[in-house]
Amino acid sequence: MSMIRKGAAVGNVFYICPSLNEAVLSGARVGTYEIDAERYHPLKSERHLQNYESLVGKGRQG
Repeated sequence: MSMIRKGAAVGNVFYICPSLNEAVLSGARVGTYEIDAERYHPLKSERHLQNYESLVGKGRQG
């Protein structure tokens, strides 16, 4: 969230890596968690966001 508050966008897009770097520098633990492909919802574009919102609206939050 601090990256958004700071306005740290590149070409009006926010990336996850700077947020992870800040978390690590703050002492947080960062790891990975395997999920099924059908539960993965990328939010890289307006279309991805609309697809996810339509799933949530139907009660399928994955």
